[in-house]
Amino acid sequence: NGTAVANHIKNYSYTTVTDVVSHLRDNGVAPDRYYLWRGFPSILTADKSVIMAETVPTYDASSVYNYSSAWLGDAANFSILLGKWPQAVPPCGFENEKCPPTTPPFTDAEIAVIVASAVAAAVLIGVSLYIWRWIRYERRLESDYWSIERQEITLMDLRRFGSSRAGSDFFGSMISAKSSVFDDDGPAKGTLEFYHQNIKREAKLRKRKLAENTIKKAANRGEDDQWDAIEDNQLARFQGQLVILRRINKSSLRLTREMKRELDLLMTMKDDNVNMFIGLINEGHHIFTVSVFGPRKSLDDLLRNTDLRLDRMFKISFAEDVIKGMRYLHMKSKIGFHGNLKSTNCIVDAYWRIKLSGFGQHQMREGVQPGRDEGLLWTAPEILRLLPSNLAELPREMVQRADIYSVGTLLYEIYGRQGPYGDDLIDAREIISSLKAGEVDGFISRPAIDLIQKAPAQIRDIVNRCWLEDPRKRPNINKIKDKVAKVNNGKRTNIADNIMELLDRYKNNLSEMIEERSKDLDDERRRNESLLLQLLPQSVAEKLKNGHNVDATLFDAVSIYFSDIVGFTSLSSKSTPLQIVNMLNDLYTRFDAVIDKFDCYKIETIGDAYMYVSGLPDLNGNYHVGEVAGAALELLELISVFEVRHLPDDKLKLRIGIHTGPVVTGVVGVKMPRYCLFGETVITASMMESSGEPMRIQLSVDAFKTLTMCGGFSTELRGDVTLKSKEKMRSYWLNSYNAEYRLDRLRDDLVKYPHLARI
Repeated sequence: NGTAVANHIKNYSYTTVTDVVSHLRDNGVAPDRYYLWRGFPSILTADKSVIMAETVPTYDASSVYNYSSAWLGDAANFSILLGKWPQAVPPCGFENEKCPPTTPPFTDAEIAVIVASAVAAAVLIGVSLYIWRWIRYERRLESDYWSIERQEITLMDLRRFGSSRAGSDFFGSMISAKSSVFDDDGPAKGTLEFYHQNIKREAKLRKRKLAENTIKKAANRGEDDQWDAIEDNQLARFQGQLVILRRINKSSLRLTREMKRELDLLMTMKDDNVNMFIGLINEGHHIFTVSVFGPRKSLDDLLRNTDLRLDRMFKISFAEDVIKGMRYLHMKSKIGFHGNLKSTNCIVDAYWRIKLSGFGQHQMREGVQPGRDEGLLWTAPEILRLLPSNLAELPREMVQRADIYSVGTLLYEIYGRQGPYGDDLIDAREIISSLKAGEVDGFISRPAIDLIQKAPAQIRDIVNRCWLEDPRKRPNINKIKDKVAKVNNGKRTNIADNIMELLDRYKNNLSEMIEERSKDLDDERRRNESLLLQLLPQSVAEKLKNGHNVDATLFDAVSIYFSDIVGFTSLSSKSTPLQIVNMLNDLYTRFDAVIDKFDCYKIETIGDAYMYVSGLPDLNGNYHVGEVAGAALELLELISVFEVRHLPDDKLKLRIGIHTGPVVTGVVGVKMPRYCLFGETVITASMMESSGEPMRIQLSVDAFKTLTMCGGFSTELRGDVTLKSKEKMRSYWLNSYNAEYRLDRLRDDLVKYPHLARI
């Protein structure tokens, strides 16, 4: 309330900051006091050189103010401002009458002319500079400075730098494939694995020989034929450095101005995450782009190499390198987009840094077929629907959004390490068809995100957002960069700083790999030895392993067992081949277990015939016939209780013959070698079996005489039998034996025949 305040302050007294009492009159006005100091120049050096007067206002009832002055005397300790007294008159006078007027150097008209001339000169210089740069640019385009002649290129042998996957987008990814590992589930599977690996090894050898022959033939052809043999990619050397040639499948290429602009942009691009473009070979139908070779091949090769363990630092570094390269293309380069981003187009240099390649050639490659369907799995659906359109003719923002889809797929591949579509076994053509279809019944085809469940949450979120069906909803490359930076808590990832730690890990990993491979090698060696011992006696196998020849050997006395199944032909007529095989496998597996308890060596089985021998290759004195006879008696006992699975009511019967005599042994064949016995003894033993009776063991005279020297066996005379050779021979029946007597004999002969200790 202003009126109330005004009424309140009328006739009000207060003390000022200078400790003077001031009085507000009834009209609300407070008169002021003024002070005047006067100096005397003649006494400036005195302590009290200034006197002070006070002007005090007085007023009457009509509020008319009057001032009266009173000299108060000398002012103590008065200090002069700036050390000097103020002048009474300014140097130039109060109206500048003591100073002459100054004349300006230029008139307004002259200044206007000068400014106009400067502007015109700047415009002229700018236009001249633009014209000069334009002429220089056009001359550069016409100079074809990117052109490389074939004579400057030396083609290299691909095999010197590892295998490659034919027909892919980059040499380093031409043949890499996931390695398969066999599980050791037991002897049977190990044996199958052995044969499987032998087949694979022989196939590789045949393939290598075929490749060598092809290379030799190519070397004999002319230079044109060698260049014609390049299907897609070729390693070469140019000016002392390794380069990659990538074919443009056209019969000829006439460079237009737009193509030259493309080449010029590629030649002038410089970035740590962009692979350097070196030039173009354009000679007839020999059209190749030339770029720097990545010593560590491509990102696709690294991710497919299951022996290489990529830790968190590697994965985030790869992701950041890809994003940096894409950010350069999207925001700093005149190309503006990639258009073909995939792991095979991500080159890995010697410092494990990702460099993008395969971009900026859309004009030159216009009309070229996109290639295999597998190479399109990184491509955005909206681009798949437009193929084979030239991406350079599409809006830049549209292709950039499509690049974002490819970035998401690449991140998925880095963290999943199972390709761009995970472990899905669907054909690539079907996948592309489903991508083109878009959303169907609320479902869109995308790789299974669960495959990267262990990846950071930010990465999974980026991948999902990059895969949005609506390109406008996908994040731009800057947002992806910021989000990936949060994965590493804003820290800069420098893979070079991690090299020492990597080397330590790699050393440990290599040690583990060597240990694992050594174990696999030992297991394989044991399986090979086991298989070899199933084919050959141990002493013979050792000679072969050591590279020694196995000469034919004469043994003066050995005992041979022959047997067959009585009525096998009739049994076969009532059974299928598979049933016969299963029956013989069951029976002879048990036979093998029986003779392993004796000092016997199995020679072979042919159909229903079974043959083993004792007394070779390790000598055991005269006890060979006792070992053969003891095993024969146990086989008779076994077959009496053996049950045929598919014919449980039928009982098998054996007919057995044993003969003792000299034989000659030797290894026959290189593939599937066999340890064979030769001589009359083998034939006689077979005749002893064929002339015998079911469930009886027939001994020849020589076998009987040697058996009596062993002791512990019960025999009876059969009489003379007529053999197939029309010759008559006396024979004996073997009835039983004393197992304890045999074991006592073995214990007594361990010193003389140490190999008997295994029984």
